[in-house]
Amino acid sequence: MSAVIDQVYRLMMRHPTDECKWNSTWIDVDINPPINLQTYNCCMMLSDVHGDNDNKFVVVDFGSGTSSPQLKIFKGLKQTHVIYLNEKPSAITTVYTDNSEQHIPCVAVVIKNEIYFYRNCKPYHKYSIQSTTIRDTEESKLWQESEDAFDLLKSLQVLSSTIGFVSLSTTSQQMLCLNECHLNEYFEKCRKINLVKQHTITCVTELKKNMSDVHGVSCLVIATTDMISILDTESFKILPDKYELQGETAYMSATGLYDVDYKILVATRTGRLYIFSKSSTSGFKVETTHAIVAVILRIDKFICCTIDGLLQCYTLKVRLFLVQVFIVVI
Repeated sequence: MSAVIDQVYRLMMRHPTDECKWNSTWIDVDINPPINLQTYNCCMMLSDVHGDNDNKFVVVDFGSGTSSPQLKIFKGLKQTHVIYLNEKPSAITTVYTDNSEQHIPCVAVVIKNEIYFYRNCKPYHKYSIQSTTIRDTEESKLWQESEDAFDLLKSLQVLSSTIGFVSLSTTSQQMLCLNECHLNEYFEKCRKINLVKQHTITCVTELKKNMSDVHGVSCLVIATTDMISILDTESFKILPDKYELQGETAYMSATGLYDVDYKILVATRTGRLYIFSKSSTSGFKVETTHAIVAVILRIDKFICCTIDGLLQCYTLKVRLFLVQVFIVVI
């Protein structure tokens, strides 16, 4: 992945050299010493973090795995700020939380069920998705009726294959992942308490609230394992619009204004595409034959690319065209 980041910098620092012509598509830039960042595409972006009309490169560096992840900010090739994170984030994005003249955005960092907002590289706010208590379901009955940890484990394995691992409570998910030597202890600890479903945030994206201006106040669209919700970043409260879906969200894009009309495009890891809008809660669904690796949403059409190198363009009613593209493995 560090090679990918170095390539991004080559694109950003476009300066002519003796060996490159002005009309060349690719321009090489020597980076010495190398930056050596370890990250994912959902954890890097360009953002005007200081409101000075100068985009900085914002990236989460996961490192070698022996140290905590770090949120790093670069101006050109120079690192200007670093924020130490407690755990590995799943996504980052930029949102504007007010209409102040300074136009300083917040960097939103998603970690598990929490979103940390940083403004001017300092902690600004923390929002948490509340867990849900599960009662009167087949899963809760299994916990109540089972007298033995291993019997419960077998029953949960059957239920997991029926309704899916993601649909189980966090309590049951943890039990299925335990080593056999810890099963009895965990069973005795949890059998008499309510089952809890912790909603992990998998993806976020920005949606403008009432102005399409670049610096207009944003809402934050939040995708958990089975739900799409929208956060008002002025009051930090969840808005009424909520959408259910099947499958874990891998990619998401939004367009429009929350107060007028909007569309949210959601791509799941199982190859499903959903489009939700203010006027429709059921969503328009498309099934693809391969895993989706990228999506783009425009006003009246959307484009997705699948892992087999197929580029597909759709309107809200019909597929427009297919393009086979070459796959480059880095």
